[in-house]
Amino acid sequence: GYLQVDSLLFFFINKNYQLKETPVTLVDYVVISGNPFLNMEALGKEFPHAVFLLDGSNSRKSIQYWKKYFNEHKMPYYDITEQGYLALSR
Repeated sequence: GYLQVDSLLFFFINKNYQLKETPVTLVDYVVISGNPFLNMEALGKEFPHAVFLLDGSNSRKSIQYWKKYFNEHKMPYYDITEQGYLALSR
């Protein structure tokens, strides 16, 4: 689901989320939690301008796989398990 904080729009993906093959979803951040199976190509198409936040509820193996994909495709991400909390400024 979505969460808006001031002007920032977040979208949360967990195990129950099904990627859509629909128009672009304009959000600032996509929070990936609960170790979902992700179609990475579809994820990039649906959220082309988002920063992907990887939280500690995901397996280390999944995080490493996603980070490799994000790096190869120049998609911005933030690994909370390594970098700690993310401070957002207004």
